[in-house]
Amino acid sequence: MTTRRTARAGGIAAVYYLAMRTVLRAVVGVFAIVGVVASAERLFGQDVTPLARPLPTHIGIIVHDIEKTARKFEEVFGIKVPPINTSGMTSWADNPAGANVQWRVKLVSFPIGHMTIELVEPLEGPGPHRAFLDKFGQGMHHVAFAVQDRPGTFAFLKGKGATQVSATYTDMKDLLGFTVEVSPMPKQ
Repeated sequence: MTTRRTARAGGIAAVYYLAMRTVLRAVVGVFAIVGVVASAERLFGQDVTPLARPLPTHIGIIVHDIEKTARKFEEVFGIKVPPINTSGMTSWADNPAGANVQWRVKLVSFPIGHMTIELVEPLEGPGPHRAFLDKFGQGMHHVAFAVQDRPGTFAFLKGKGATQVSATYTDMKDLLGFTVEVSPMPKQ
């Protein structure tokens, strides 16, 4: 009798063990599937925004006096700033301030290590640079990114609350702390 009970208890234990092992394998399988799905969602979700993989091109700084600021960059960073350029009159047909609004700036770009700095001094007209300088004073104005799809990027940024203020700028100062400049991806 004792041997039969032991054999029966051993058989029940073996069946229970096999059942639990099957359940644990199923649970592990479910977690594996959930992990794969979550990883795939994260990987594929990275391309949901047109700014998922932009090429940063420069940081734009609006200044009161471009010559003075350029000299200070040379002193502080030990670099040689190239000659400063003056733009022609610039306008943008879709400008919220009006289609006939025009502006002109002085600007210069130069590398510091792996980063490019663009200094911009507004000269005349009520463009985005003058508006920034009048409202915030001298400081970082924009970060420029080259993207594959400029129209799609502008539409995406506007959908996130940005205001397009020129043919290249979307004002996100209140949202991100800076303006986003959208440039075309360089041809390779």
